[in-house]
Amino acid sequence: MMLSVEKWLATVAFLAAIGLPACSVEVASSGLGSTGSGGSAGAGGKAATSSTTSTSTASTTSAGVGGGSGGSGTGGAAGGGGEPTDGGASDVSVDAGGSACFADDADGGDAASPRCSVLAYNDLFCDDAGQDRPLGAFICRDLEGDLKTAAFQELLDCLKKVPGADGGASACSTEHDAAAADCSKNIFNRSTCAAPSVSVDGGAYGCAQVVASCPGDGGAGGITLAQCQSWLAPFNAEARQFIFECNVDPTTPAGSSCADKFENECVFPPL
Repeated sequence: MMLSVEKWLATVAFLAAIGLPACSVEVASSGLGSTGSGGSAGAGGKAATSSTTSTSTASTTSAGVGGGSGGSGTGGAAGGGGEPTDGGASDVSVDAGGSACFADDADGGDAASPRCSVLAYNDLFCDDAGQDRPLGAFICRDLEGDLKTAAFQELLDCLKKVPGADGGASACSTEHDAAAADCSKNIFNRSTCAAPSVSVDGGAYGCAQVVASCPGDGGAGGITLAQCQSWLAPFNAEARQFIFECNVDPTTPAGSSCADKFENECVFPPL
C-alpha cells in the first residue's frame, strides 16, 4: 500500500530529525518512512500538510504497532501535520550523546499514561476539508501506543511547547512544523541505548540479528547497530515485537534492499 502524502512527509521529516542517513538515499533513514533524504526529522512539506520524522535523513513513523514510529517532519507553509511503563524520564543508562535511555515499561504499558488529547491543538485541522492536522498532533497520534511511557512523555512534553500550543493559528505554521519535527527527532537519537530483544521463532532476536542479516551490499548500505538502536530504543515491547517479526516474515515486501525492508516496511511501515 502506498504512503499517503502526509505519511510520506512525516517519514521524510522523521529521518531528517534523527540525522541518520536514509536507506533510500544510500545513507540511512524515519522518523518515519520510506524514501527521501534528510532523515527522520527532516523537512518535508507541501502547502498545508506535514507529518512525522524518522532516524535517517528522510524516512517517521509509526503506523500501527511498531509502526511509524515516526518521527516528525516539517511541512510546507501553512502546513498541518499528519497523523506516534511506567518508565519515567530517567533510566539507569545514558546514551553516549548524553541523553537518558528510556526505561522499559514495567507492565507493558499503563492505561492511565498521558494521551495526545491533552494537546490544545489535537483536534484542530489546518484545512477546510478537515483532513490535515497540525504536525505535532499527527506525530503524537502516530506514535501514541507504540512508545515506552518515558519516551512518549518526553515527546508529549516537547509538543506542549511548540508554536500554537495554545490551539491558535500558529499550530498550522511552518514554525510549528519545525518545532514538532525536532520533538520527534529528539526521541529517536539514542544510538547507544540498547533495544531489548524479543522472542521470534523460539529464539532471541534483536538489533544484533538485524545487523548481522543486513550488512552493506554493493554499496547500497546495510543496517548499522546505531541506526537500529536509535529507531527501536523508544518503542515499547509490543511495537518491537511487531517490528522484529516483520523483518523475518517472508511475506513482508522485500523493498529495494534488506535495509529498505527493515526501515520502510517494518520500523516505519506505510499507513
